[in-house]
Amino acid sequence: MKIHKGRTPFQIIIISFFALILTGTLLLMLPFSSQERVSTPFADCLFTATSATCVTGLVVRDTATYWSLFGKTVIITLIQIGGMGVITIGLAIMKASGRKLSLSQLSTEAVSTFSSKILTSQGKTQTANSQYDYKQTHTEYI
Repeated sequence: MKIHKGRTPFQIIIISFFALILTGTLLLMLPFSSQERVSTPFADCLFTATSATCVTGLVVRDTATYWSLFGKTVIITLIQIGGMGVITIGLAIMKASGRKLSLSQLSTEAVSTFSSKILTSQGKTQTANSQYDYKQTHTEYI
């Protein structure tokens, strides 16, 4: 499927990610993006914008103390748009592979992905059959 002057949907998604990261970088470089009202170096802003857009969560500067309200708003906006972008890319890959999902399957996949991220971030491991093995990582007492 070709759209927009011969670009494929995958190219448009990638270009959109780059444009979003560049826009976020430029906005974070503005002096009023920092608490101290100074321009932040390009590399720091690029890393922060890329990390926020890709929903990685890594930072060069402490978000709570370094960035102003405007800077924090830019970062949270990048996180929100980037999160939607991850879903979009996943759906595009599934569509390209020929897999069709019903709304209930999509909902189940989204909950499964969300749950795996939470459990993985809490130190629990995911086994090959997508069941979480709590016994290998720690013992819980009720």
